[in-house]
Amino acid sequence: MNDVSANDAPSPRLLRIALLLSLLLLLIALALFTLSLRVTTFGGNAGQTVTVTSDGCHPQHLEVPAGRRTFTVVNHSSRAIEWEIIDGVMVLAERENIAPGLRQTLSADLAPGHYTMTCGLLSTPGGTLEVVASADGPPPPSTADIIGVLAEYRVSTILQLRELHQRIDTLAAAISDGDNEAMRHAWLAARRSERQLALVLDLLAEQDGDSSADNPLSADLQQLEKGLFESNASVSTTAAINRLRENLEHLTPPLKALSIEPSQLADTSAGLLRHWHDRQRSAGEPAALAVNDLAGLTHGVDSVVRLLTPLLEPRAPDVLQQVRAALSALQASLADDTTTGTSAIQRLNERSLALADALTGINPALDMHASATPPEAAESP
Repeated sequence: MNDVSANDAPSPRLLRIALLLSLLLLLIALALFTLSLRVTTFGGNAGQTVTVTSDGCHPQHLEVPAGRRTFTVVNHSSRAIEWEIIDGVMVLAERENIAPGLRQTLSADLAPGHYTMTCGLLSTPGGTLEVVASADGPPPPSTADIIGVLAEYRVSTILQLRELHQRIDTLAAAISDGDNEAMRHAWLAARRSERQLALVLDLLAEQDGDSSADNPLSADLQQLEKGLFESNASVSTTAAINRLRENLEHLTPPLKALSIEPSQLADTSAGLLRHWHDRQRSAGEPAALAVNDLAGLTHGVDSVVRLLTPLLEPRAPDVLQQVRAALSALQASLADDTTTGTSAIQRLNERSLALADALTGINPALDMHASATPPEAAESP
């Protein structure tokens, strides 16, 4: 038989020792786990430490440089807490259910500004977080950032081309009907749409080596303008509208595929505004038509500013504020019903030039220069 004899069985004393050792090892493991969660000073950069007690955050006010920052939240209260960074009503970062005696860390990308901190319960006094511009500043936009902006601008161009097609169709229908009033209204709308696309139309002409002449769409619309707005002009509106439609069909594919350098968005927008300003001062163009052109150009500039805002906000908020202020002032003047008066035109001259000047600050602020990104990088997905 293979039965174990009584002499071979472990003694009760050895069993007790083994059990005690097992319990001791279990307690050590639990202690190590607890210590890993408790507040401990570790080597390296732990960021900012915020201790939350029953009466709020300690310290109650923090000041950190802009950029990605790490916070360690320590719960020294008697109940589970949450800690949040809030911008107005928006929660930017948070940690919930931090148990008493434990800590948690979180990281957040913070732009310069004033924020609040929640410190435990809603009834507990909150704290303040001041984020100041970093001495070295955030890095320039990445290639991925720039490619994203150029891809969005291409989508915007395609949508504006679609709108221009529709407005030229409306103009052609009005010409076919012989309705003079409808023709003038449709021409003004088509011209505004064409001016919204002035940036890409000018860049395409430059790439084709014909930057000195007006783009074909502008030339066609100016011919139509004579036939519609000048009583003594001998222009065939039917021939002009047919030529305009043909040129638009011809230009649409290269405009959709146009490669743009990032620096050209702001610089070309500024150049277009300066050209309008100089032309208005010297040409004696009818005020209503000049204002219509400026309205289209300003709409195009607004699209550029919106796309560049996410790049400017964390890196050059002062430049962005200048651009927005100048753009808003020009838009307000254009919305004024008295934009055809002499003083109003003078105000448009001043504000268009002010916006052009503000736009020239964008590329230095973003460290974007000609050929900073290969045009191929702008290919849409």
